[in-house]
Amino acid sequence: MKICESFNAWLGTKSINENIASAKIFMQKMYARELDKSQSTLTKEEQDRALENPDYLRINKLVNPWPGYMLPFVKFHFEQGIPIVDPNPREANDIMDLKDLVEVIKNKKHIIQKLPKTIDQYANAENVGNANGFEQLTDEIGKIERFKEAKWFIDGLPKPLRDQYRSLDREKQNSLITSAILLSKLGKSSVDRLFDKIKAMANWSIEDFITYTANYVKGLENIGMNSKVKELEELSPEAGILYSDDQYLVMSMRTENAQKKLCSVAQWCINRGRFYSYADKGLQINIFNFGTDSTNPLFLTGTTIAFNKTVTDSHDINDSSIKNSSNLVTHFGNLGYPKSLIDSIMNGFDMECNIKVALDKFYREGKNLDVKTIVASLVKTTKGFLSGVMSQDEWEKISGVVSEIISNIKDISKNDFMKFFKENGIFSDAQLNVFDTLIGDDYTKADIEDISGKTEISIEDMKFILDLHAKGEDIQKIPKEDIEGMKRVISNQKDILTKIKSKL
Repeated sequence: MKICESFNAWLGTKSINENIASAKIFMQKMYARELDKSQSTLTKEEQDRALENPDYLRINKLVNPWPGYMLPFVKFHFEQGIPIVDPNPREANDIMDLKDLVEVIKNKKHIIQKLPKTIDQYANAENVGNANGFEQLTDEIGKIERFKEAKWFIDGLPKPLRDQYRSLDREKQNSLITSAILLSKLGKSSVDRLFDKIKAMANWSIEDFITYTANYVKGLENIGMNSKVKELEELSPEAGILYSDDQYLVMSMRTENAQKKLCSVAQWCINRGRFYSYADKGLQINIFNFGTDSTNPLFLTGTTIAFNKTVTDSHDINDSSIKNSSNLVTHFGNLGYPKSLIDSIMNGFDMECNIKVALDKFYREGKNLDVKTIVASLVKTTKGFLSGVMSQDEWEKISGVVSEIISNIKDISKNDFMKFFKENGIFSDAQLNVFDTLIGDDYTKADIEDISGKTEISIEDMKFILDLHAKGEDIQKIPKEDIEGMKRVISNQKDILTKIKSKL
């Protein structure tokens, strides 16, 4: 009996049978709401039909070996919107769906046992900032795994230091863990040099040792400002530099790939597959402070800012919430960042928002499109998945950046874009930006002659169509936005043809 009681306590607050029964009642109540009835008035047939929900049956099958999890999994899916199996590709250790959580339950029971709350309690948890119960759960799992990531370092310490470390609270332990993770990225020689020194530190206080380790890591050039800027430049344009001086580096994270690679040292859920649940609502602004050591929680901060400039979430390197105001300027000011840094974020905000809006549109609507359709959407913004996203003037400022990011993601070659330009021509500065960004100087005189010739022919065709339209001729109905687009091209024809021919 005690074994059963212990097992039930590990699963949650309910017995297995009660958990399953509660899951059924949950589904029946949800179905009753759809029918605009109360659950108590459902017929037997309606009660059974409620349990025929395909997602409910999939969850039932998924947790069949662990039936005590039925209710929280049902709530995660139907209340918190967590997919059973997420369709988007990501790294194997990202916990993004219910199937991933089952893998943790199945293969990492020690992690479940170390959680501060039961899975039932996470299923019933109120949001903390933007994080629902499932995200709070995966955050805690990530923190536990992060401690494991530094286990090699802790195990290598002299016993007196190990004992002192284990007596620290989690926040202070995090300081050393951060240094250990940074150290692991610096290579074996850097690790060996530190451990040669550690042998003589057995009698040190843990606080002095943490400070020494942080200074050692900070002193290595590989994690300095220059290295991080170089890393960012290599990932460009997936991340943008909003501000940089001899102490601070402010980055706007445009893709999940950049987020993970540039800020992997931080314990954030957006580094583990939750990037788009946060960052598609606005900008993700990450700030390194190289004027402090890596044990300082503000060595790296991440702030999510809605498109209306409202701060929605902000966390330090250890994933502690540091949001102090919904006002962008007040929030960063209260964290001690200089006015020049804050002004730079404000000045670049609108442009970064447009980039993120275009990328969000692509991730939602363009990922399954073929190459030809994607190229057409990027070059002709009045068509395809980018239609209506922003004004032509706004698109001209970011067309090159967005096109480069998407072409990298979809592995679209220069030849695909060149073929499109030669077959259709170039009619705007936005299209020229795409050409300059993706084609650069990799073209021949014949390529430019083909593009210029096609542009001139197409403009003459536009003039002919507009002339017929003005005369009220019976031609195929043309959308108003296409008429306006053709007028804009014709009025700008001399300038655009001059720019194309200047490449000869």
